[in-house]
This record gives sequence, C-alpha cells and structure tokens, in this order.
Amino acid sequence: MSQNFVNIATYSEEDKKKTYLLEVKEEIENLLKLSENLDYAKYIQGHLYPVKYELERQFSLLDKTTQIN
Repeated sequence: MSQNFVNIATYSEEDKKKTYLLEVKEEIENLLKLSENLDYAKYIQGHLYPVKYELERQFSLLDKTTQIN
C-alpha cells in the first residue's frame, strides 16, 4: 500500500502580514505608474506616496520583530 504524503505549509501570522503588506505595496506602485499619464498626476501621487511609505514602515517593523525573535 503506497501512501502519499502531502507537505502542507504553515505560515505564521507575521508571514501572512508581511505577504499582505507586500501585495498592497505592489498595488500602490501600480497605481503610481498608472497615474503618470493622468491630469493632476502630482496631486494623485502626493496622496499615494504617503501610503506607500507607511506600508514600508509597517513592513520594516514586522521585519525587526521577526529578527529579534
């Protein structure tokens, strides 16, 4: 009788948060690129850049807590 063993990956909550933050940051970067051709691009980008930097800040905080543990 042959048995199939399936490797089921388990991710910590921190790993899930990091992945989510990276996905959201990527979407913000996509919006920044798309907004380049719009009227008032600088106005729109002025609102998107703070979101991008906040996501980077949160990611770095998660990364630091992971390194300490």
